[in-house]
Amino acid sequence: MARQCVYKVHTVGFVASRPEYFDRGTPLLRFRLACSGRQKTVDNEKETLFVTVQMWGKQATALRKYIGKGDKISISGSQNVEDWKDRSDKIRTDIVISADFDGVELCGSAKKDSENNEETPF
Repeated sequence: MARQCVYKVHTVGFVASRPEYFDRGTPLLRFRLACSGRQKTVDNEKETLFVTVQMWGKQATALRKYIGKGDKISISGSQNVEDWKDRSDKIRTDIVISADFDGVELCGSAKKDSENNEETPF
């Protein structure tokens, strides 16, 4: 159940799940992205937002070889909000970014960033 509001977004974050690749006619690559903002929680820790990123077609096929869990990437695309039911029939909400064809930039991996004293937000 997708809502009608669609926004154009640009965000940078770390791949938080192993990317899943599906090819049932049209290739699809989906993964979770962890994005830390400037806001901090009550405990003075950075708040992390998790979003789902999806890529379609040739972009999905090409990038599935290069994107892995822990990699830092920059995404530009259309943001949508999807509602879904979990196993206990609770309605959940997910933010989904459909990446533009030229809207993905690989910025490094978590291993390389930890060597440069950058922390992975999850």
